[in-house]
Amino acid sequence: MFKSFLTKKILSDASQNRYAEFSTVVRVWVHLAAVRRSGQAHDIDTVITHLRSGSLAIRCPACPQIGINVTKETIELATDDEK
Repeated sequence: MFKSFLTKKILSDASQNRYAEFSTVVRVWVHLAAVRRSGQAHDIDTVITHLRSGSLAIRCPACPQIGINVTKETIELATDDEK
């Protein structure tokens, strides 16, 4: 079976609590992942200029964005017919 080499059951209070350090590392990792996923790590603001600079929001593929998944003419020709 599996043997634990870092802590022992006998003197479990003798091992150090590393929760604070682990929590800090997790927060840094989450931030870096958000920067990478949003494209800010690749300077996406120079490509997509109509969004707020430095935004970490991820683009919704279903939302129409001019120049990415819909043209300006298509937006202008769309009508809201309620019957």
